[in-house]
Amino acid sequence: MSGCRRAAAALAVLLAAAVPAAAQNVAGLDLGALAARSRGPAGAAIATFAALVTPANAGRMGFADAGAVARAELGVPFCDFVLDLPRLAAFRAGTDPVTLLRPTGMIHWPLRPVGGGHSSVTLAARAGGWEAVSFGSPARTRAIVTARDEAARREEVPAGEFFLLRVPAWNVLFVARLAAGELRLTPAADAPWRGLVGGRTEPAATIFARLADAAARDPGGLR
Repeated sequence: MSGCRRAAAALAVLLAAAVPAAAQNVAGLDLGALAARSRGPAGAAIATFAALVTPANAGRMGFADAGAVARAELGVPFCDFVLDLPRLAAFRAGTDPVTLLRPTGMIHWPLRPVGGGHSSVTLAARAGGWEAVSFGSPARTRAIVTARDEAARREEVPAGEFFLLRVPAWNVLFVARLAAGELRLTPAADAPWRGLVGGRTEPAATIFARLADAAARDPGGLR
């Protein structure tokens, strides 16, 4: 079983007992239910994070000092999806962009450090629950939170409606949202070599059509 299939199976187990939540449903996943189920484990992971942060590495982890970790608050999470280049290369007019996305079984919880800054805890779905797999990533967290919050204000919708879409082969990050059935993407940063402008929201179909040829020519995608 592939890693994505194992993640999907683990997510199905975690969602089986989830309480209903009013949120986006993407590729069969209720984002609100995932956020609700992972909140407790994310809070518990802060204690693990605190043990990893020292005065020497606090800045690199996104904190003013080592003691700030224990006082950090959970923000609004991002469920994690990926798009590999073969799927992008296969995009054609009329294809539903959502069908190209693959859930990874991860959820990124931004942290709000006291005194400002950005950090995060990333959890991965396992058959027995959630496991903390990554800590810190202040630059990435700042980029995706800023892009999401600006898009949420502009579109006058809750931040919880957005999720993260990554194109790992190109190191490209989008904050994504389904709006009346249309997948819309906002790049978290400029990627001029891909024709992407950070913070500019476009329909996924428009972006995928523009990038499909480049993906077909690129040998570095996930296979």
